[in-house]
Amino acid sequence: MIRIGIDTGGTFTDLVAFDPGGDRLAFHKVATTPDDPARGIVRGASEIVAQVGARPDQVELLIHGTTVATNAVLQRAGARVALITTAGFRDVLQIQRQDRPRLYDLRGRRARPLVPRALRFELRERVRFDGSVQTPVDRGQLDTIVERLRRERVEAVAVGLLHSCVNAAHEREVGRVLAERLPGAAVCLSHELVGEQGEYERFSTCAMNAFVQPAIGRYLERLEQGLGEHGIGAPLFVMKSSGGVMSARAAGARAVETVMSGPAGGIVAGAAIARMDEDAEEGIVRAEGGGGSAGSRTCGNLITADMGGTSFDVGVVQDGAVAFARDTEMGGLAISVPMLDVHSVGAGGGSIGWIDAGGALRGGARSGGGARRGGRAAGGAGVGGRPPGAGVLRNGGQRADRDRRQLGAGAAGRGVVARRRHGGRSGCGAAGDP
Repeated sequence: MIRIGIDTGGTFTDLVAFDPGGDRLAFHKVATTPDDPARGIVRGASEIVAQVGARPDQVELLIHGTTVATNAVLQRAGARVALITTAGFRDVLQIQRQDRPRLYDLRGRRARPLVPRALRFELRERVRFDGSVQTPVDRGQLDTIVERLRRERVEAVAVGLLHSCVNAAHEREVGRVLAERLPGAAVCLSHELVGEQGEYERFSTCAMNAFVQPAIGRYLERLEQGLGEHGIGAPLFVMKSSGGVMSARAAGARAVETVMSGPAGGIVAGAAIARMDEDAEEGIVRAEGGGGSAGSRTCGNLITADMGGTSFDVGVVQDGAVAFARDTEMGGLAISVPMLDVHSVGAGGGSIGWIDAGGALRGGARSGGGARRGGRAAGGAGVGGRPPGAGVLRNGGQRADRDRRQLGAGAAGRGVVARRRHGGRSGCGAAGDP
């Protein structure tokens, strides 16, 4: 029996197969298929099963880290979504908080809400702060809103009512009506995602979940179907942004919890390494031929670095424990779900160099990707000037090694800065070459 771990990035999809009862361990990489990442995963899973000499029915577990939800939010490529909220709170998503994104920027603008104002509807109802009902749900107005939603052909509806985290009766009532009258639309209730005070954060999280839920649901359905067609019927679990996992069905309903799903897996693995016992650490030191005690080489404080084709993600492990983020935002919009503290830089191995309007050379966050043509450094046709490919091309590749070392030093420096911002000690071990 084997277990397979899958991490889908913007450029490549990486797979690891592990046999808990034996010594089989295999790594495999395939190009990501941006139009449908499920195709690349199915292909990669079939190939890695053959690589370890196993049968498809011997796969007992698949765990998947995905960027589908993250990309949908950042690219504004989600569903046509509406919001139903308490009368008087229609513009909470627009107003957000009283702090300014950039204090001294007189032209600064807040991020545009995922739900346009024309699709934000007010409903006469009111629950007080203590959970008592001041005004019951106006069923006549709710029926009118439902008819409007049907005419607008919305794909998902977010329901965020005042104080629903204390008394969710009104949200459940609205949810039942929507499920009956709009069976083809996804319905998200804010209290099911965020059970605490903070109306903007709760409404924003609910709207984001509704925005990405249809895409995630369809994607996971295609993935399970494709795996089944290739004889892989093992249960599929999806990494959560908190570092845990959930079933594919749960991920389809709570899609917002898969934001930063991919980098979370790397941080959890880093924490596992940091908690290795002393004997294992000494064994690593001996295997590497290093001198000195294990304590001089490894400790419970680490910086994890995940360099993909599109971004460079940095996490921190302090005293063997991972840090959780507070006041998290995605694309300038609040998201209030448990999430590991990950700092991302929009420049990876496939990032394209480009000239801005002022004539300055810039790098990232756009990526050439490996799915269609591949990078020049990997023998492909390449797109634009990416860090590895540009180094290989210049002067016949004579300066490639130096450029790669400079890129590695810059990435490591950014990781150290991220580490210091947390007020901790320096990480242990040398920075790896990306």
